Formats: sequence, structure tokens, C-alpha cells
Amino acid sequence: MVDAAQSEPYLIVLDDPELAGNARFEGYCVDLAEKICRQYLNVDFKIQLVKDGKYGEFTDNGTWNGMVGELTNRVGVYCGVILNISGIGPEQNH
Repeated sequence: MVDAAQSEPYLIVLDDPELAGNARFEGYCVDLAEKICRQYLNVDFKIQLVKDGKYGEFTDNGTWNGMVGELTNRVGVYCGVILNISGIGPEQNH
């Protein structure tokens, strides 16, 4: 199971009622999951949108929601996500 949240161009949900299963999705995360699962692991996979539509944040009750929550709760085994990494750059590090 590949958990994903819609985020163009990384994961696009196609608006075609005739499509089913993984054919409903396209984008970088789909291509990456296809390459990892089929070419390297030789396994089939199913893409599912994360139920709450979130990437994941730590909640007040001490658990995670979103894709991170589904991964930690073993609902999904891989998360198709684009991370935005921010921090102190070399010009700010004194």
C-alpha cells in the first residue's frame, strides 16, 4: 500500500470516472513507486489517498496524523511525499 496526498505535479488524481486503481494517478511519486516496487522489489502495489489528506503532524494527544500516522500505524508501507526542508544556510551560520 502506498499512501499519498494529492500535490501537483508529484501526485495528480485524474478526473476520469472510467479509470480505476493506480491508473487514476500520475506524477513523480507514482513514477517513483512504480520504479521501486516493480524494478527493484518485484512487488505489486496499490496507491491510496491518505484519509485525512494531510502529510502528517504531531497531534496534542501524542500521535501522528496524515501519511506519517498511517505509516506508523502500519496502514501504509510507503509514503509518496515531497518534503520541504528548511534550515540555516551557510551564509547564516556564524
